[in-house]
Amino acid sequence: MTAQNGLETTIDWLLANRPPRGGELERQIGDPFDYEREDALLARWRATAPAPEEAPLPEQGHQYRHPRAPGEAWSAGRG
Repeated sequence: MTAQNGLETTIDWLLANRPPRGGELERQIGDPFDYEREDALLARWRATAPAPEEAPLPEQGHQYRHPRAPGEAWSAGRG
């Protein structure tokens, strides 16, 4: 079985065997399955978060040196 098959099997089983709301599993893990509240939280976040294409991005670069000559110092913005 591949990881993909395992994930699909697990999802299928969970969908067919949903734990009851307020049941023993929720009480044991201390995490109520409040899907309506989670959906409302996501809706509020999406309403206030900028669209990905509008979000400002920092200047790109990374910390690894790519010297062009022996002993050359690292500087931001050079690839």
